[in-house]
Amino acid sequence: MFVEVNRVAALVMDLSGGPPVGVPFEAWIQAVAPWPAVIFVPEAAKEYERMAPLALIREGNPAQLYANMAFPVRAAVKSALKGLGLPPCECVFVSSSPRAVVQAAGAHVGTVLLAPRGPMDELPDFIVESPDELQGVLRGDIGGYLGELEAACHAFDGFPRPKYALLALVSRPALDSLGVKAVATGRYFASADHRYRKHPLTRYILDAKGRLLDRPGRALVAALANCLRVLQLASRIDTVTRVPPRPGRYDHLDPIVRRACAELDIPYDRTMLRCASDYPKQRDSAGATRAENVRGRFRAIAGSHQRVVLVDDIITSGNTAAECSKVLLEAGCEEVRVVALAVDQNDYVEHRAGFCCPTCGSPMILKVRSRDGSGALFWGCGGWPQCRQAADGLPGLRAENAAFPVDAIEDDIEVVF
Repeated sequence: MFVEVNRVAALVMDLSGGPPVGVPFEAWIQAVAPWPAVIFVPEAAKEYERMAPLALIREGNPAQLYANMAFPVRAAVKSALKGLGLPPCECVFVSSSPRAVVQAAGAHVGTVLLAPRGPMDELPDFIVESPDELQGVLRGDIGGYLGELEAACHAFDGFPRPKYALLALVSRPALDSLGVKAVATGRYFASADHRYRKHPLTRYILDAKGRLLDRPGRALVAALANCLRVLQLASRIDTVTRVPPRPGRYDHLDPIVRRACAELDIPYDRTMLRCASDYPKQRDSAGATRAENVRGRFRAIAGSHQRVVLVDDIITSGNTAAECSKVLLEAGCEEVRVVALAVDQNDYVEHRAGFCCPTCGSPMILKVRSRDGSGALFWGCGGWPQCRQAADGLPGLRAENAAFPVDAIEDDIEVVF
């Protein structure tokens, strides 16, 4: 899903790195013809001159065409938005450069990467491989990552449910070294990232760690069940287990995995893997320390399970899932695949103040409606209980996005087109 975008009104398209995924420039430019656009193309080989006539006849939406993006991404996006007369929440940045897409996220615009699908550390809102897919994303037919969509549809009444959703492919050295493939149902944003404030999947995962309310539970169960359904199509699943909790801790994954497996009639065995001794919190550790924390901490029961799916909540370094996979393989499992509810986004986009209370000016905070047990999300005033101002989930999300103006985009230089 586009976390930042209320509606797609225009695009900033970076094609200066060459034809994405081997598809000619003309096809990409024609794919975005219904939307006003600022497009960057290579100056070499007279590409600029060749593209200019095409850009000017696009269905009544002339493109502003420029040669090369030879300046910081945020500066280019900021100047393009000013030229288009639009706020960030109505614009999408499209590029074949993963780094450029990560940098553009700091401008609070939607992000689309034009590239073959494969494991990535930092995930954009969408990865597309063809002009048709790009059109599907911009029209709303392709909705983004499966878990994010399930969470948003459960959290916000009226959130549109698209026709198609995607899984995120995950690569981490600890898992890759074992030959273990991993997927995630969506992204997780830490509190240092401004998207943390408004991301339903992040909120529901954190809530599940303490208590499983009805609506958050249904969202996570639905996301996991749909993911397992996709994996079943690719390869047989003999049993499913989960990363066990540290000794004496709440097993928040157990009810989610048990219910998802029951929906699909897939065997679930919570006893085949256990944590034998406690270890420090992984979120408080970094680098090689994470691997050392979990080394030798888990035990697997040997059995006849051939192909196992291991469920984790959040993959950050992947060391915990890798250690569990290792002991399962050593216990005789033929294959282990990892499914995470979310993959942590390590390249944080700094937090900024957003939607504020119209009564007292305090920041509005996304909260779970726990009193009625529904688990729906709403925006409550940060000054509670002195101020009890509230807003419904989806209107509040749009207000949060719209609260970030173009002039707030930080850039090193000012670019004038």
